[in-house]
Amino acid sequence: MNTLFDLDNPPRKSTRQIVSELKEAGQDFEFYPTTREMMEVVFNHISDWGDILDIGCGNGGFKRFLEAKGKNVTYYGIEKSEILLNQLPADVYILGTDFNNCTLIDKKVKIIFCNPPYSEYETWTKRIITEGNFKEAFLIIPERWKDNKTIQESLKSANIRAVSLAAMDFLNAERQARAKIEIIKLIKDNYSSNYIDPFNLWFETTFKINVEKGKWEWEYEEEQRKKIKDQIVSAPNKIEAFVNLYNEEMNRLYTSFKSICALDADTLKDIGVDTEKVREALRYKLEHTKILYWHRIFNFLDEITTRLTYNAREELFNKFDRLNQVDFNESNIRSVVIWILKNAVSLFDDQLIKLYMTLTQPDNIIKYKSNQRVFRRDQWYNNHFNRENSISHYCLSYRIICDSLYFRTSTWSGGYEIDRGKVQTIVGDLCAIAYNLGFVSASKDIPENFGEKYYILMPDGKPLIEFKFYQNGNTHLKLNKEFAKALNVEVARLLGWIRDKSDIAKEFPDEMAEGAEKYYNSNFSQAIMTTKIKLLTSN
Repeated sequence: MNTLFDLDNPPRKSTRQIVSELKEAGQDFEFYPTTREMMEVVFNHISDWGDILDIGCGNGGFKRFLEAKGKNVTYYGIEKSEILLNQLPADVYILGTDFNNCTLIDKKVKIIFCNPPYSEYETWTKRIITEGNFKEAFLIIPERWKDNKTIQESLKSANIRAVSLAAMDFLNAERQARAKIEIIKLIKDNYSSNYIDPFNLWFETTFKINVEKGKWEWEYEEEQRKKIKDQIVSAPNKIEAFVNLYNEEMNRLYTSFKSICALDADTLKDIGVDTEKVREALRYKLEHTKILYWHRIFNFLDEITTRLTYNAREELFNKFDRLNQVDFNESNIRSVVIWILKNAVSLFDDQLIKLYMTLTQPDNIIKYKSNQRVFRRDQWYNNHFNRENSISHYCLSYRIICDSLYFRTSTWSGGYEIDRGKVQTIVGDLCAIAYNLGFVSASKDIPENFGEKYYILMPDGKPLIEFKFYQNGNTHLKLNKEFAKALNVEVARLLGWIRDKSDIAKEFPDEMAEGAEKYYNSNFSQAIMTTKIKLLTSN
C-alpha cells in the first residue's frame, strides 16, 4: 500500500529504532552517530564559517546541532542509506550517495565534516586529504591514524597539516562501541605559495603527465543531442539509459586524455600540447558533461515533466546550483528527483497562474456576472501581467485564439513557420498543468502543417486539447470543457477572485459553472508517494 509522509518534516526516531531499521533493510553501513561532546569540539575549532559538506551525514545530526547553536549555513551531504536520507532535513542538499562512486575534486566547500565507517577510514581519509576541495576538514577517526603510512604520505603530498583536537570514545554514545578515536582538523592555506590545488594533485596522480608548456588549444565538440534523446526516449528504463550514456561519454573522455598523456614529452612538445590547457580542458569537460546530463534529467524524466512546465523546471534547475558537483549515477539521480519533488510543490500554483496569463487575451475571456468593468485593449496589454493592477474576475473560454503564443517563429519572407521545439514545449506545459488538475494525457500530436487539427488525447480517447495553426501566426486551441472548468476554478481560487465553492455558481458563466465546484482546490497535492520514488530505477 502506498503511504504518504511529509518530506519537509520527517518523524524523529531513536537511535535504537533507526539501527534496527537499518539492519533489517541491510543498510547499516556502520552508522555510529557523532556524540554531542564530539560535535562541541568540532564547533569550537571552526575558524572560518561557510558551506559544509558532511560525508556520511546519516540523518543530519550535525546539521541539527549547528542549527541549535544558531549557525545556519548551506549544508551538503553524502549518504548511502535511503532510510537515513529520508530522515534528513529538507534543506540538506545531497551531492551523492555512495562515497566510493563520488568525486570530491569538484565539490568546493569551506568545511568538510566526516565520521567515516571505521572499516574504511583509511580509504576515506586518504581521499578527503588528496581530493577534498576544502579550507578546513574535521574527521572523527581511529586514534591509530597517526601510524598509518598511507595517511601520512597523503598529508605530505597534499601539503596539508593535521592537528589532533581531542581523544574520545563511543562507550557512552547512543550506539556504543569500543573504538578509541581522535578528532582531527585538516588545514590548508589556499593563499600560500605552497598550496596544492586538489584538482591538480588528482590530475597529476591519475594521468602522470609532466611536460613543458606548448601551444595546444582544446575545442569542445557539441553533443549529438538528437541521437542521445532518441536512445533515452526508447529505452525501457530511462534512468539506466541516462547513466549508461553518461558513463560512455566519461569513458571516452578519460580514454582520450590518457591517450594524450601517454605520448612522450618530446612528441607533446612538438605538437604544442600545453599541460595546463589539458588540465583545464578536462576540468571543463567533467563539469560540462555532468551538468548537461543533469539538465536532461529535468527535461526528459516523466516523473518531473508530467508535473512541471518548462519554465518551472528551469527555475528549479537554476536553484540547484551544485548539480555540477553531484556524481551522475542511479542512486544519486533518485535522490535528486526526491529533492526536486520536495521543492516542486512551491511551483505548482505559480506555473498554473503563469500559463493562465499567457493564454489570457481580450477575445478569450468571459467576465464574471458581477464584473461590470469595461476593459480597453491598451489597458489590457499594459496591465494584465502585473498582478497588483491586472484585469481580474473573468473566466477563460474553452475556445482560445492566441496571436502571440510562442508556437511560431518569423521567417525571412515575413510569414510564419511551425517551430517544432516550441510546439513540444507548450504541449508539454499544457499536459503538465492538466496532470496537476487531474487530467491525464495518453497521446500527443505535434503539429507540423498549417490548417490541420491536432490533438492531445486522454486515456478514454476524448480530446483534452485540440490545436490548429494558421499561416498568419494565430493559434486556435479548444480545451476539453472539464479541463477549462478546473483551470478557471483553481486560478480564481489562487488569485482570490472566489472565496469558496458557492462563488462559482454566483460568478462564473453558466456553462463554465455547471459541475465545476468539484475542481475547487484540486491542484496537485503536496504529499509524495515513497513507493513511486522507489520505482524510478525499476524496469
